Amino acid sequence: PFAPAHLDSQEAHDSKAKTGHPIPPDRDVPVVAAPPALDGKLDDPIWTDATRAWPLVLPAGATPRERTDAWMAIAGTTLYLGMRCQDSAMEKLKAEVSEHDGPVYGDDCVEILLDTKRDRKTYHHLVVNALGTRFDAGPGRDIAWNHAWEAKTHRGADFWSVEVALPLAAFSPSPELSSTWGVNLCRSNHKAGEFSSTAVPESAIFHCPALFPGARIPDDALAQMRIVPEELELMRTPEGGLRFAGRLANRTGAPQQVEVRGGDAASPWTSGVIAVPSGGRAAFAVDDFPGSPDAPEARIRGIVHAAGAT
Repeated sequence: PFAPAHLDSQEAHDSKAKTGHPIPPDRDVPVVAAPPALDGKLDDPIWTDATRAWPLVLPAGATPRERTDAWMAIAGTTLYLGMRCQDSAMEKLKAEVSEHDGPVYGDDCVEILLDTKRDRKTYHHLVVNALGTRFDAGPGRDIAWNHAWEAKTHRGADFWSVEVALPLAAFSPSPELSSTWGVNLCRSNHKAGEFSSTAVPESAIFHCPALFPGARIPDDALAQMRIVPEELELMRTPEGGLRFAGRLANRTGAPQQVEVRGGDAASPWTSGVIAVPSGGRAAFAVDDFPGSPDAPEARIRGIVHAAGAT
């Protein structure tokens, strides 16, 4: 329940947070036939077929006075999240921020933290208040990260709810994108002083990726959001050196600027920036590739990064 600008002081407490309760078991995210109407009402068939997420609890696993339920599902190339926030004082609901990337987290809101690499360090941070105003930040607290995700909210007599649509193409393409994502679904109920989440730290800290429970994403869905290497070849050059070449197939649904990198500190290599069109392919080549041209075989390990990523 803190602004990204406050994360440094917040993360200073991570060593304490990581002593929290056991991480909840992984859950499967199903693929369903049809998306919701995306009106925030949670009354479409998708939510019947969706996986119910882990309970949102207070620090140390305590039960909040105001319950929050959450669901997860994939339809087509989009991840859908639904959250229903019980609220016995709807007339006091704090919902003031209307500007995108404003201090939405200061309102009564839900927060979604996604560690798509499952490295337990980096994550995307999404926030929606009861007005439907959005805040988003990429890994490394990158406030400039913006993508075409959507959120719609609905208010009932004693609850408010939100439906979120996250295109899979919003996340960094990589052949090594984890099939299990760390997911922390959170709620900031400021007027009640309750900050609940699916991760279970010892204090009210949402940004503790080491504690995020895992959501298993189906392989068929992941295949739609990857940059996939094809036709890889290592060959001798006329000059007697090595050349590593191939093609990259873009399945993310959007044009991508990527680099293929590998090696170690002593002999790193990179393809340089490659523009791969949406649904298309692009060739790449690494000349002066490190290694011995006389070796009978070679094992090559590299990673496709978004251009400029570390």
